[in-house]
Amino acid sequence: MKTCLLVDDSRIVRQVARQMMEQFGFRCAEAADGLQALEACRDKMPDMVLLDWSMPVMNGMDCLKQ
Repeated sequence: MKTCLLVDDSRIVRQVARQMMEQFGFRCAEAADGLQALEACRDKMPDMVLLDWSMPVMNGMDCLKQ
């Protein structure tokens, strides 16, 4: 099964994205900011990352650059 990391500071946005991605057959993990996303990717790289642009702690662009 393909995996997807959902990265957004909004819990509601992550829930909606999870519902959509699970309909496409993805197993989803979540992160609330870019730093959590980096930690999740270091632990196990997902097949896909949906990354929000504007988040606290570390924004999407800084996360992408890392």
